[in-house]
Amino acid sequence: MVMDSIFSLDRIDTEVVIGLVGAVGSDLAVLNNILTSELKDFFDFEVIRIKVSTDILERHPIKNNIQELDLSGGFNRAKGLMDIGNLLRKRYGNGYIALEVATIIKRERKAFKEKSNKKRIAYVVDSLKNDSEVDTLRQIYGSNFFQISLYESPKNRLDVLVNKG
Repeated sequence: MVMDSIFSLDRIDTEVVIGLVGAVGSDLAVLNNILTSELKDFFDFEVIRIKVSTDILERHPIKNNIQELDLSGGFNRAKGLMDIGNLLRKRYGNGYIALEVATIIKRERKAFKEKSNKKRIAYVVDSLKNDSEVDTLRQIYGSNFFQISLYESPKNRLDVLVNKG
């Protein structure tokens, strides 16, 4: 089933949105790099990465409403980003971050059309943390939205938070 979905990319003429999903501490970087290479080399897509943590959460003005916010690294950064995301969901609804992703895609789509001679574009969203975010993107992009989830053991996720943060 997954392979059928992946190979259906050959039939897509313009764009896809791929949402990467992983629990806090999941190291999505390797998956992201492999996916980007395959999309470029095998399917001839231009790839634009949207990193929720840096492109949305760290830049959102709501972070100024969180006292003692610490984004210095590792566990503190992960906790701070979760606090920002939770506050956004509480204030604006569970699909809010997905709507912010869609806003970035709209802006990037316009820039892509102006500067690139490639016909196909893939937006890789790293990372979605809530079912409503996935559902909202699926509603917006329909069959052009793909979800890829990564499971890592709690031990590996803790190692990422402690040592790679």
